[in-house]
Amino acid sequence: MTKHAVVELGAGTGYWARLIQDRGGKVAAFDNWSWQNSGALWFLVATGNESVLDNYVDRTLLLVMPGRPGKADQFVRKWRGNRLVVVTGGGFPFTDDPYRETALSEGGWQLLEDRKLPEAVGTKVVTTWRR
Repeated sequence: MTKHAVVELGAGTGYWARLIQDRGGKVAAFDNWSWQNSGALWFLVATGNESVLDNYVDRTLLLVMPGRPGKADQFVRKWRGNRLVVVTGGGFPFTDDPYRETALSEGGWQLLEDRKLPEAVGTKVVTTWRR
């Protein structure tokens, strides 16, 4: 696996991808909606969804503030790589997700780290998983 190589799904305007790149990381960022005309891009984000994931299994999958409960579960089930990092406002898996730990337990995921980033705007929780 390439050190500091990340694939971000749901990258939006590429803010987190840019932070990673600025620190020497290699990033492929995708979103299913093009933000190209928004005028507020941080990073060049390609149009794509979970169907691109199989091309990046040697990287860490980054999900930042994944949508409503159930969506992150869908991405985790699709992911064939061995590392996963999720940034949320309150931890992962979501407490109100009906599939709360199903994808993680079925996929053999183990929690490596659960860390709060209080310096972020609003506290963010970063969880790191591997299998």
